[in-house]
Amino acid sequence: TPPELGRWVVDQGLVVREPVAEAKAVVRELKAQGCQLIVLLSQLSRQELEKLMEAVPEVTLALGSSQAELSTQLLPMGKGYFADAFTKGKYAGLVTVAMRERQDLFVAARLREALQNQRTDLANQVQSLQTQLDTANKPGAPLKLDAESRATMERQLATAKAKLKMAVAQLDQQAQAPADASTIDLVMAALGNEIADEAWVQARV
Repeated sequence: TPPELGRWVVDQGLVVREPVAEAKAVVRELKAQGCQLIVLLSQLSRQELEKLMEAVPEVTLALGSSQAELSTQLLPMGKGYFADAFTKGKYAGLVTVAMRERQDLFVAARLREALQNQRTDLANQVQSLQTQLDTANKPGAPLKLDAESRATMERQLATAKAKLKMAVAQLDQQAQAPADASTIDLVMAALGNEIADEAWVQARV
């Protein structure tokens, strides 16, 4: 609400609107102009951004979030992809778009290999957690779990299984992508190790 937005927004004459509705309106306008690739610059939270990308599938690439984490590759989000670039100018990201015959469809380059590695890691994690739980259930097991520890491990197992299922589904999507689809790639480059805020930024923070 306006009172919560503070002097850096409302007092500067800026207007804040609901993200999904505004994005849909802008996308309609861009598509009417013949736009083929739509990139969203964001300061939403990851959760808010995921909802927007699901609701507005025409957005191909979303860059940035309020979490400001470091992305080493493009990540699937909605029907498109997402990347974050960390904080305080410590990294520079280079996004390369290669237009091919299918200029209405974009896939992330090098994503398949990353998903294969993720699937292997998650499968190992699921197997390890399941083995620990099964072993603890056996009579005379050297490792006994109390109720709290068991509940924690069961939650970890359920989370790992869900992530594994998602990784498998994303791999299937990558396998079905046509060879003539256009591609998007991301390369992150580390800049200086010591980057300090300017004085005016420190004063406002």
